[in-house]
Amino acid sequence: GGGGGGAHRSGDAPDAASARPPASGTDGAALPSTDAWARACAMAHAVRWRGVPAAEALGGGGLSGAGSLRGLVRGYFPALFSISLFELERSTQFGYYACATVAFVRGKVATFGGCDFELHLNSAAASHEGLLLALHQAARGRICFREHAFVPRPRVAPWLLAAMRLASLLEHGDGVGGGRTVVTLDIHDDAKLQDAQLRALHGRLRRERKEMMITWWLAEDGAADCLVSAPLPVPRLRQAIPDPAYHTSGSDGGPGLHAHMDAGLMVAQGSELRAALLRAHRGVPFKEFLRQYVLNVPNIPHGIEEMAWDCYFDEAGWPQLLPFTLFSVHRSLIAGRDTKDPFPSIPKGEKGVPVPAAGAGAALCVVTFYMLSFKLAPLMLMAVVLLG
Repeated sequence: GGGGGGAHRSGDAPDAASARPPASGTDGAALPSTDAWARACAMAHAVRWRGVPAAEALGGGGLSGAGSLRGLVRGYFPALFSISLFELERSTQFGYYACATVAFVRGKVATFGGCDFELHLNSAAASHEGLLLALHQAARGRICFREHAFVPRPRVAPWLLAAMRLASLLEHGDGVGGGRTVVTLDIHDDAKLQDAQLRALHGRLRRERKEMMITWWLAEDGAADCLVSAPLPVPRLRQAIPDPAYHTSGSDGGPGLHAHMDAGLMVAQGSELRAALLRAHRGVPFKEFLRQYVLNVPNIPHGIEEMAWDCYFDEAGWPQLLPFTLFSVHRSLIAGRDTKDPFPSIPKGEKGVPVPAAGAGAALCVVTFYMLSFKLAPLMLMAVVLLG
């Protein structure tokens, strides 16, 4: 499926520094080339495996022109982006999401130097070879395709695929005090807003020395009445609720709303939280927890990834996880929401990328409603609906 996420050595040097700028000691003498490359490898390891911003990892001691070099490497952000794409039977909107995925990969390569991609697909989406080729080219080969087939119920794949991308957040600790930065994002969000929020949240993780950034959305009813019994312990939640009528309307006298994770923007790094989760679950990783969670359930609803994730953390015990965790609201807009052709630069049709339906992206709206499954509790379902 192409050279991909995790296949590159931790010593990869940033592309911006590949010209080998001259280094000098504090006395002006040139440093040996072995010393310069040792610094480059140490910097690359700090950025990739410890989440240190590139400009900070570079330092300044003993380097001539460190200020200009710091500017060159500022865009070095070798995160692993874990995303998903699926095609529904009889769907007319797959073309929009296929183009959005190519645009997403192309944009992240240009903005976050050294990044890799892990794309989770169902068999229908993976059958578009022209699309896979376009994605491979957009990623410059730094993409891994993971095709999932769920037996014996292939039609439940879309919602479980959304959960598969989350598993990568917890699978990249190296066990020696570091862990790769992994990010899950929605491929159809406005790139400018998404990139700005990602940089801000990653910077906050670094400043506050945390390992997991969980974005969230508000669900009806107070925490005591959460129908999956796994509300997020978001600090000062009342301050995020604009309507005062909800501040004390819960059955326990608390806020009449509670928070659940938003899979559209999550950031993980480090190894302590990842290790703590595995210990708490006696070595059961998130994927196996999810398998047990949906075992024999007749209906797999949209939002399964958010339900399972919140339950996985809640059952592990928040007191031991909170020291490593931050929470933030996920702010997003739909890409191409104001245009008839939201991705004009993406080759479509004869070159392999499916053609979006007429008007896709021109009339996107978000609808909130409830659904009830037989064994899984009700949840707030965020569904993207195309009008016109």
